This record gives sequence, C-alpha cells and structure tokens, in this order.
Amino acid sequence: MSLLTRFVTALLSALVFSVILAFSVFSLNEFWPSLFVLMMYSTLLFITVGVGFSYLGDYVLNKFAFKQQWLDYIIGIIVYAVGGVLANIYFLTSSFNYGFSADTEALLYLGIFAALLFYHLKYVIQFTFQTLGV
Repeated sequence: MSLLTRFVTALLSALVFSVILAFSVFSLNEFWPSLFVLMMYSTLLFITVGVGFSYLGDYVLNKFAFKQQWLDYIIGIIVYAVGGVLANIYFLTSSFNYGFSADTEALLYLGIFAALLFYHLKYVIQFTFQTLGV
C-alpha cells in the first residue's frame, strides 16, 4: 500500500472519527467548534501515528500471512486494536502524570475505535484507488 493511500486513509479517518465523536459527545450548539478542535487534534494523530503504525502493522500482517482471507482479517483487527492501545498508552504516559483512572480507560477505548476505523477505511480506500486505477 502506497503512502498516498495511507495519507488519504488518515485524512478520511480523522474526518469520520471527529464527526462521530462530536455528534456523540457534544450538543448541536457546540458541534462546529468541537468538530474543529477534534479535527485539528485527530488529523495530526492519524497522520503521524496512523500512517506510521500502518507500516508496522502491515509488516506484521505480511509476516503472518494466512491462506484464509477471513483469518487475515481477524488477525488484522487484533494487530490494529493492540496498536491503538499501545499508541494511547504511550501518549497518555508521556502527556499526563496522574496514572490510571476512569478517563484513561475511556481514552483506551477511543484508541481502539480509532485504530479499527483506520483499518477498515484502509480497505475502502484501497478498493476505491484500485477501481479508479490510481
């Protein structure tokens, strides 16, 4: 998968993640300002961490290539979910000093959701680029 595909996947993932989070957490009056802030934060993270980890995740998945396509898919979900947890643990420990709390657990779930969103949108972007011949 090319860098262009990963970059487009990161941008689309940031947009979808921010819209879902803004709709689910904030009221309609706070939607646009919160969407803007979420987009700034998540775009940076998806481009740096998402693209970077997708290289590592795809390397691991290529090392354990299975003949059954469904098994590749399940292993991919596990690899990307673990990557989302590890990326969040790294950012939480480097950014905050307070240790584990209820907020930490919620942020870990968001990390898993973001990583799996990236994983699934990667397939959508790959299929779209293959169809368009890009």
